[in-house]
Parts: sequence; structure tokens; C-alpha cells
Amino acid sequence: VMEIATLNYGTLTSTSGMLGNEDELRVSAFLEAGDAGGPVLDDRGAVLGMQLIKGADSSKLPEYVNFAIKSDRIMQFLERHQLVYGRSDAFDSVDPEDLAFMAGDFTVKVSCWK
Repeated sequence: VMEIATLNYGTLTSTSGMLGNEDELRVSAFLEAGDAGGPVLDDRGAVLGMQLIKGADSSKLPEYVNFAIKSDRIMQFLERHQLVYGRSDAFDSVDPEDLAFMAGDFTVKVSCWK
């Protein structure tokens, strides 16, 4: 069974995470635990970060408050492990339908079993 990527919409609410963590972004969007590891995109399709799993210390936060690791930290990881990646040079925003199609080209669903 082939599954396609789903796209959730939200707002970047802070360029730092919980307690001022500078490696994270705060995102206002309704996301589920299965969304962890997915990209957080801007309106041009550039990756701003990667969705994180909420920790136990965030259990009192509203459901729509979520966090993502910043893209510069992801790039450092990729470079440290000599993995190839591309950078966006787009200036214009993309229609939501086109954004969903683009995201489907560079995302994949990963399922884990115990």
C-alpha cells in the first residue's frame, strides 16, 4: 500500500524552543506523534526544521504547541556524516497544492514495529 505525504498548516511562533532553547523552533500547528521527523517547511518549500516528539516535560502545553529542530543543526549533522543535501534559493511563495506535491518528492513515511 503506497501512502502519500500529508501536509499540516501552522505558524512559526518563535525562533527558540522551550525555555529559550536556541536549537529549536516553536510551531503552532495540530500535529500528531507520527508527524515527528517530518519537515517543517516555509511557504517557499524550504526546510526550516524537523518536527520533534514532545517530551514528558511538555505534557501541560496546549496540543497545538510543537517544536522542531532548526535546519542549521540538521545541516551540521549531515555535514558531520558527509551526507549530501541541497539548499533552496526560491524567493517566491508556492501555492499550497504545489507545496504538498513538492514535499511528497522529498519525504517518505517510515513505520517502526516492536
